[in-house]
Amino acid sequence: MQIKHYDTLKELFGADRATDVNRGHDTPTFSANLDSPSAPHSQPNQLCGTSTSRGTKRKSPMNDFLEAQYEKVALEITTMADAVKEVESAERQASMAEKQVSVAEKQVSLIERQVAIAEKGLAIMQQSRHRLYSESDVWNMLTDLGLIGSTRMQCYQFLCENEQKKRQIFGIPPEMRLDALFHFMTAAGVHLGDMVLS
Repeated sequence: MQIKHYDTLKELFGADRATDVNRGHDTPTFSANLDSPSAPHSQPNQLCGTSTSRGTKRKSPMNDFLEAQYEKVALEITTMADAVKEVESAERQASMAEKQVSVAEKQVSLIERQVAIAEKGLAIMQQSRHRLYSESDVWNMLTDLGLIGSTRMQCYQFLCENEQKKRQIFGIPPEMRLDALFHFMTAAGVHLGDMVLS
């Protein structure tokens, strides 16, 4: 198993603790006798910052390393925060799109119901509305029944003058129309001449 950044740690701490080689520090150690003429505080220490002749503090390698690590961590946190924001934004957009789809589906359903209602209303209107038969419709029907001559003309005049009877005769099945026509005319007191069929 390898330790991440082992080389950097070895450089910083100066000892390979796994193999017990180079045990100790690279910096000189001093005795604790503060009365001696060579005071340990006059020697530069690599782990702490020291003052230069101008009074500014010089950073030690440990501080540089920690700052670099801090910057990396801060950058990674910022990157993760941005990724979380993007995911949240995408989730909001997906949720909004789903809501819009739901609304559109409801609108389509409502429009389909309105169309069905309109079609039913139109069918009812067409059923309740009287169909208008033209004079040519009457003439063609009388020709189909086989009437000719003056009888066809009398029946034609009778039906054209009487709209109710015209609608009734067209509502009767074709095979029964001739009998119904003569019945209507006889009931109305119309005297038919000699009946001539073709």
